[in-house]
Amino acid sequence: MGRTQKERSVIVSLWSAGSCGRKQLAGVLRYINAGHPWSIRIIMDPRNFTPKTIREAERDGVDGLIAFTPPETVPALAATKIPTVLLSFPLPTMNRRRHGLAMFINDNEEIGAKGAEYFLSLGAFASYAFVPDVEGRGWSRLRERGFRERLTRAGLSCRSYNHVRKDLAAWLRELPKPAAVMTPFDFRAKDVIEACRATHISVPEDLAILGVDDDELICESTRPSISSIRLDQEKIGYKAAETLNRLMSATRPTPSERIQLTSGAVIERESTRPISPTVHLVNKIKACIGERFAEDLSVDEIAAFAGVSRRLADLRFSAATGTSIRRALEDRRLKEIQRRLADSKLPIAKITRLAGYSNDLWVKYVFKKRFGLSMSDWRKENAKT
Repeated sequence: MGRTQKERSVIVSLWSAGSCGRKQLAGVLRYINAGHPWSIRIIMDPRNFTPKTIREAERDGVDGLIAFTPPETVPALAATKIPTVLLSFPLPTMNRRRHGLAMFINDNEEIGAKGAEYFLSLGAFASYAFVPDVEGRGWSRLRERGFRERLTRAGLSCRSYNHVRKDLAAWLRELPKPAAVMTPFDFRAKDVIEACRATHISVPEDLAILGVDDDELICESTRPSISSIRLDQEKIGYKAAETLNRLMSATRPTPSERIQLTSGAVIERESTRPISPTVHLVNKIKACIGERFAEDLSVDEIAAFAGVSRRLADLRFSAATGTSIRRALEDRRLKEIQRRLADSKLPIAKITRLAGYSNDLWVKYVFKKRFGLSMSDWRKENAKT
């Protein structure tokens, strides 16, 4: 008879109240069932994974730990020599441990950037915002940073909610619509959905909402259901067990390591799909103004280009941008006049025609009213040549 593999004693402490912990546990069990003789003790609530638990594990000769751990247990975990895989956000204290530790770390900035990429793929929104974790935990701040930095690279700004300063529903109501809102996890996305319902904000027509974790229990229970970035938690649990087995089988102490995790796909649900027709309508109107402002263009023609009535075009554009189509067209033309006044010596009458105006007296009146100077005086102050 061949030798049987030694049964290992392992404690698994995961937050099983949420789908993340349950999926991670499923991954661990799948690894065990693949032919690895472990005797496991499951702690369903990490708050019960205490320094006393670790002392008892050392006394009883436990071979390994897989843990999502509360902060108060971290010093004991950093001090123990029991091979350990950590699945919670790593605190600096863990850096003291030099051997027998693997820390699985979500690339939280990548998760935030993926959320921004997803919203950018849907078209232009009037505003972008992040609603962080109330407790301000590190992983939430990193996800917000990744979201904000990706938007910054696209030339866009990001608003951030501060629960101390303002009620969530009131803050959401003030966001220019349509707005794209990311949250650091699905429970927070649920908070946003409920705040929208309380203030009669339409989702996704006025507010597109994205969570993280793809917790089906939460995402499918809200109305509308929540789109979310999937983190393959079962795969993480399997990989954690595989890594712990390697640590327990090592014949000499292995250096502590960090294993970076990447996010999966965005699982689209009703909170972002179908994305508001308003977004596409506003984009069409902006494109028409940008491409044809120099023509003898009317608001009626812009609405016709967008494929809707003038009344609907005005209504949707004003609600989304806070300004009228006429004003947006005027802004673009005046910007062109300023550019040519500063960069060229063309006669003012020709500049106004190149900017789409046929009435010189009218545009002179509009320009002075807007900027407080005549075009010739503005040119004297701003000319580059």
